Amino acid sequence: PFIIFESRGHFLTSGYAKDFNTNKVALNEIFPALQDAYAQVYPDLDITFDENKVNEFKTVLLNEKATPSDTQRALVNLLLAKEGDRDILKQQKQVLTEFAKAVVGLKTKLNVALGTEVDSSEATAWNFSLGQLDDKWAGIESAMTDEGTEILEQIRDLYRARLLNGIVPAGKTLSQAKVDDYAQHHEDLELFKDYLKQLEDDGTAKAIRQLYDRYIDGDDAKPFVREDFVKALTKEVTAHPNAKSPELLERLVQPDFMLKQRNKANGAIPVQMQQRELDQIIKNQSVYYDWLAAPNPVEKHRQSMPYQLDELLNFRIPYYVGPLVTAKEQKAAQGGVFAWMVRKDPDGNITPYNFDEKVDREASANTFIQRMKTTDTYLIGEDVLPKQSLLYQSYEVLNELNNVRVNDNKLSFDQKQQVLGELFERHNTVTIKQFVDNLLAHGDYDRIPEVRGLADEKRFLSSLSTYNQLKGILHEAIDDSDKQTDIEKIIAWSTIFEDKAIFKTKLNEISWLNAGMINSLANIRYRGWGQFSHKLLNELTLSTGRTVFEELLISSHNLMQILTDEVLKQKIAELNAHELKASGIYAAIDDAYTSPSNKKALRQVLSVIDDITNAAGQAPNWLYIETADGDGVPGKRTNSRQRKIQEIYANAAQELITGSVRGELEDKIASRADFTDRLVLYFMQGGRDIYTGEPLNIDNLSSYDIDHILPQSLIKDNSLDNRVLVHPLVNREKDTIFASTRFAKQMNGMWRQWHAAGLISSRKLRNLQMRPDEIDKYASGFVARQLVETRQIIKLTEQIVADQYPDAKIIAVKAGLSSQLRKELDFPKNREVNHYHHAFDAFLAARIGTYLLKRYPNLEPFFTYGKFKKTEVKKLKSFNFIRDMTHAKDKIVAKETGEIVWDNASDINELDRIYNFKRMLITHEVRFETASLFKQTLYAAKNSKNRGGSRQLIPKKKGYLVDIYGGYTQETGSYLSVVRLTKKAMYAVVKVSTRDAAKLAVAKSISEQKENETLKKIIDGKLSKTSKKGKTTHQLFEIVLPRVGQKTLFKNSKYNQFLVNSDTYMHNYQELWMPREYQRMWKDILLSNHGDAQLEGQLDQIFKFIVSQVNSYFNLYDINQFRKKIADATDKFAKLPTHDTDNARGKIATIGQLLIGLQANAMRSDLRNLDIKTPFGLLQIGTGITLDLDTSIIYQSPTGLFEREVPLTDL
Repeated sequence: PFIIFESRGHFLTSGYAKDFNTNKVALNEIFPALQDAYAQVYPDLDITFDENKVNEFKTVLLNEKATPSDTQRALVNLLLAKEGDRDILKQQKQVLTEFAKAVVGLKTKLNVALGTEVDSSEATAWNFSLGQLDDKWAGIESAMTDEGTEILEQIRDLYRARLLNGIVPAGKTLSQAKVDDYAQHHEDLELFKDYLKQLEDDGTAKAIRQLYDRYIDGDDAKPFVREDFVKALTKEVTAHPNAKSPELLERLVQPDFMLKQRNKANGAIPVQMQQRELDQIIKNQSVYYDWLAAPNPVEKHRQSMPYQLDELLNFRIPYYVGPLVTAKEQKAAQGGVFAWMVRKDPDGNITPYNFDEKVDREASANTFIQRMKTTDTYLIGEDVLPKQSLLYQSYEVLNELNNVRVNDNKLSFDQKQQVLGELFERHNTVTIKQFVDNLLAHGDYDRIPEVRGLADEKRFLSSLSTYNQLKGILHEAIDDSDKQTDIEKIIAWSTIFEDKAIFKTKLNEISWLNAGMINSLANIRYRGWGQFSHKLLNELTLSTGRTVFEELLISSHNLMQILTDEVLKQKIAELNAHELKASGIYAAIDDAYTSPSNKKALRQVLSVIDDITNAAGQAPNWLYIETADGDGVPGKRTNSRQRKIQEIYANAAQELITGSVRGELEDKIASRADFTDRLVLYFMQGGRDIYTGEPLNIDNLSSYDIDHILPQSLIKDNSLDNRVLVHPLVNREKDTIFASTRFAKQMNGMWRQWHAAGLISSRKLRNLQMRPDEIDKYASGFVARQLVETRQIIKLTEQIVADQYPDAKIIAVKAGLSSQLRKELDFPKNREVNHYHHAFDAFLAARIGTYLLKRYPNLEPFFTYGKFKKTEVKKLKSFNFIRDMTHAKDKIVAKETGEIVWDNASDINELDRIYNFKRMLITHEVRFETASLFKQTLYAAKNSKNRGGSRQLIPKKKGYLVDIYGGYTQETGSYLSVVRLTKKAMYAVVKVSTRDAAKLAVAKSISEQKENETLKKIIDGKLSKTSKKGKTTHQLFEIVLPRVGQKTLFKNSKYNQFLVNSDTYMHNYQELWMPREYQRMWKDILLSNHGDAQLEGQLDQIFKFIVSQVNSYFNLYDINQFRKKIADATDKFAKLPTHDTDNARGKIATIGQLLIGLQANAMRSDLRNLDIKTPFGLLQIGTGITLDLDTSIIYQSPTGLFEREVPLTDL
């Protein structure tokens, strides 16, 4: 019985143990689910799961005598359409083949089986058998779609059913089946041994025998899975035949060949089967041990679980109840609140037998609902809608429809209503063909129109699938406005609760649902949450008086356009300010709809500003936020450049793309060429000069110019939409005039054809056709592109900072502006040298922000938080706001005030002075690890020293002997303690593991004295040594610092300042300083702007400079003699080639490795070519870190402006 309780099986199968049958498969539910999901991911393939074929499918699936390959082929033949378009049938077969392979456990292209589009570079991550899913899940999870998840669930149900039927054939008990497997394994092993005996070469026999040993014992810490074992053994038996080969090969293809008793397939065994085994054991053994048959104390469960042990076996703490402690109790014990359970009876322990008497399931579930909700991307504290909400799906559909262009025209209100009612409210997936046919049927167009603006070229990605599904259950109620609130509740409950029972309980709260509706609804499982709340979409009004949803329906604007409405922006800001005041800043950050890393960054922003405020003695007047460039949230499908070009070429006419250019594309794809900007422009221009139409030579791309369509004197736009590949002479002819002025008359027709084919975007066509007199028309957009930050995380940062510092002016400066200033004034950003570039970028952001404020005060609303007033921008002659600064010959004066806002000479000198600062304040996060107990690699028992292996293993569980069960090699450190060694003139650093930290937390809950005693005991165990004779020697010590975080800063005369990361590892704290002239030199070398002879001299200079810095300031690099070895390597370095060769690493790469190893972090590098064998930067003291008596610990404020140095001798 105890083995049953240790591995009690999964809980994915519903029903009672007494009714359980291994050949039961819910195909009547699985087939419709697959039908709907495949219709969405492959709308053109008409993949059908005919419910009339359910019985035949089940017979094929559960035939344990057939091999997996035979079953796979039979399933494909059963499901594949018998007639139809040849190409469609071919694609059908490809999908169904991968589906069937997944179901039977063969290696499959899971992305094809799930209809998930991935780049070719990522496809290998999806190529595995379903038995490996748990191991591979992390690599594919982020790309999973809702439809793919639905298909995967159904495939897993089929896979488990087949697997279970193979483990326990119908009519047998689990024990009987396992005995049969054992006997069959024994029989197969004897056959295998007979085969080995008949091999003539003993060495070959020994090598083949090792395959079996690897299969049983695994490879080091990794299992040698059965599929790989069978494949390897089949290969060897085929290569070395003898009289026993045919018999062995025949057995190798059978699914029951040499099955192990313990394997991943056991995960398919449900708890019902384990209960049947348990009940039979109780029946047999209760004659001798009557206590085994004690009746179930939970009387209402006795019919399905008659014994007390049955209740224990089947009991699970519902996920919606959470930890069995109330929030109040948890906060009192630990200070944090991660529990939400609501108790009925506050007294006594909770057991499986009194759970419903002690715990209020429904109240706990309601509390769980509130915890599960995430908050709106734009409105702080507002709960988001479920992704399958009727309102949210309607928003998605309308937003996608408003992006559509039909023959370059937007859809009218009537057309949207027509498409919604006739397509989206009737079909879960709407294809482009259906859309076009609908427009034609209504006479909107007399010929097939061109449809653009969709992310997918074949279908709409959004749908009204929830509406269509619920209409079949709720009928006319789905359109009843009075019932919409209840329906949205149903959808939210379905999204939250996986437990059918609690979902049903919640459904009973809605009075108008009948029993049939409740039963049907209880089987529905929705997934995922949207980004927006009901309040944002359907409550707040715009300047038009309409809500966002109404605006989407009536106008042709998409959401991002609607969110620029000044009235709406002001309302959002006011609501957020009110919410921040009501809930508190840090509570608002905790609830924000953003990633944990963003939340952490927000808290750091506040800490830094507070620290600077304390240092300055007053609140800031201006706050500058540099916003890193980025594309925001990626779309549902992201195509690589290569794939995008392929798709366009597949649909483009022959006269636009010649056969030779198409062939060149195929050659580049076959050779895995890097699709650089030049190569992309070449193919997107059909291999032609975009200004003249003349052919370009793909073998000579570097000789052509990349020109900016709109000149950089007008706007700084380096996107592909503003760049083209042209002949140098043509580019010089164009100079800084507009492309339309010189080339539109000749090329306008061709440009339009390229646009229609998708080769150039609408924005690129606009740039090509734009006349100088049209600048004013696009002025606002030009300004916004240069100055406006739209990402919501930046908006959230501004809102939170504004609440803390209401009188400060908050200016967001896009990183592109800082980058442009750096490049044009030649202040290199070499991230590998040191961390000072962060500080310099911050200064540039402040300098640029101040310049913009004073030079263009009328543009303030574009980059200053809380400014909503519209501004006039038509008088601007240039939108390249940095160009004036970098090209100024003298001084720039603000027209309105007469103030000098940029003095070329003095300002550049000031930038140079700051760039060359030898020391800037750098702080490192001090960490306390609270997650994993061990380094996660689990080693087999054979690796244990007890079994003759080389590793000292730690038991994976209490009572599990490492020479039987294996174990871990290393505990994870939580934090450190510093102790004074009484008999030695030094301090020692001792690791406190996460397991130790847990013990200390328990001791602390008892008393502080108990905590101190426990810590002393832990440290004593780590410092004491036991001789081979078993005698233990204890070190006398005194605890100086009981709790020190990882990466804490220390200082002494031996190493100067350094970070302690563990009891054996130190990290460098010293930043490498390089003056601007060397930074420029290094940047130019990386760009290879000079010949090898000149490069060699420069590289020698840089190397010698770095060596001098290391000798002067990097005391910590005396560890492993790094400092001496680098100094001694000067001659060795001088003899290296400039660039890498087949036999040697060059000087450039060597300096790159040197810089990596000198960074103020844990990075290590490879300098073996300089005779430094130890990874450079590995600052490890294997015997343990000891600290000299003059050591101090340094406590720093978030910015490092405040610092407290405490000698350890004072503690």
